[in-house]
Amino acid sequence: MNAIPVRPEVVVVGAGPAGMAAACTLAESGVEVLVLDEQPAPGGQVYREVEKVHAERPEDLAALGTQYRVGLELVRRFRHSGAGYLPRTSVWEITAASEPELAIGTLRDGAAQMLYPRHIILATGAMERPTPFPGWTLPGVMTVGAAQTLLKTSGLIPAGRIVLAGTGPLLYLYASQLLATGTRPEAILDTRPATSMGALASLLPALAGQPGALLRGLGWMRAVRGSIPVFSRVTALKAQGDECMASVSYESAGQSHELKAELLLVHDGVIPNTWLAMAAGIQHHFDQRQACWVPDVRGVGRTSRESIAIVGDGAAIQGAEVAILQGERLAHEVLGQLRTPAGPVQLTPAEPTALRQQRLLQRFL
Repeated sequence: MNAIPVRPEVVVVGAGPAGMAAACTLAESGVEVLVLDEQPAPGGQVYREVEKVHAERPEDLAALGTQYRVGLELVRRFRHSGAGYLPRTSVWEITAASEPELAIGTLRDGAAQMLYPRHIILATGAMERPTPFPGWTLPGVMTVGAAQTLLKTSGLIPAGRIVLAGTGPLLYLYASQLLATGTRPEAILDTRPATSMGALASLLPALAGQPGALLRGLGWMRAVRGSIPVFSRVTALKAQGDECMASVSYESAGQSHELKAELLLVHDGVIPNTWLAMAAGIQHHFDQRQACWVPDVRGVGRTSRESIAIVGDGAAIQGAEVAILQGERLAHEVLGQLRTPAGPVQLTPAEPTALRQQRLLQRFL
């Protein structure tokens, strides 16, 4: 885009699945929408660098999986939607509700600028849950998400003795991606506690309605467990070494163990990235089940500030497929707000069954 619109109707922060879907729907409905993104290309974390990988490293697509390849279709739709796009752009301020006008402060190429939209959509996604443990600051300890980012952006694959530790789907997804590249970790230390029969029973309806998610998860675990030793109910995790990572110790099945390793990749699930929403004064509450702060959301994505909405994993951890659906639904909700009272209210599509089923899965993410 040549000129940056100072007063777009809608500004979307984040070009991941939810942000792109919302922007596409709005732009295709004739709304002037501008997407701000810290990254150099659209896709978010889940579809990071999908255009580049497809064009320059197509051999890596098989390892990254079918769901990653699906992101290329959404990015292409976004590119052709007519939505404005500002990559490598940081947001440093959203004016308070007490200010006379809604504004958003941006920084791009060293230049600061204020934009004055009628509405803001926050699609800031998720972040890995920070979980300290003894030795977590040693060189050679990093998160699974960071390692996966290196795989997507640069095709970098870790070498040497690798141990994965933690819990959550990403742990097994990344392990399966490593196996697809010919790299075999020494072990997976699964820190997930035992699941009660009641919790498993509550999960069955969601899994029955989400066969794709079930089959993908089972595929990851089958590939991993057939090739990598997996130790369950791990506790007392500790990274050991003088100046860098040398080994990892842990307890499992009532016994203490130690593994030599140069790289320990840890992951303890993901939580909504709420820093910008909190800075904007949006009301939040602490979710005891997920053990994190989440924004108060009404309808699809309305918040305590009527001109600011939240969608995607920044509102609740639901995954890329649901984020796309929610992004499209939120766009219709925002259209209704923009057209009232001057024009007809845009009805928000009914909640798809997939969204209701996915909510049942949230406690296991």
